Amino acid sequence: MIGDVIRQRVPLWVTCRACGRRVRMDPGKVADRVGYDVPVPSLVPKMRCTRCGGRNADVAVGHYPRVAER
Repeated sequence: MIGDVIRQRVPLWVTCRACGRRVRMDPGKVADRVGYDVPVPSLVPKMRCTRCGGRNADVAVGHYPRVAER
């Protein structure tokens, strides 16, 4: 849940699978838009890359997310 991520005080990372752009997002701002009781995996279809417009993303929680293999 996004609320758990906020309580843990860790960032939310979104990586576009199409172009590889990675963005660190503030989970508090995300929760303000989608709600605090939303599961993190359910954010994937809501994400859109601002670089390429792609809608296929990986969402990770933590300070140093693992880089996805391409």
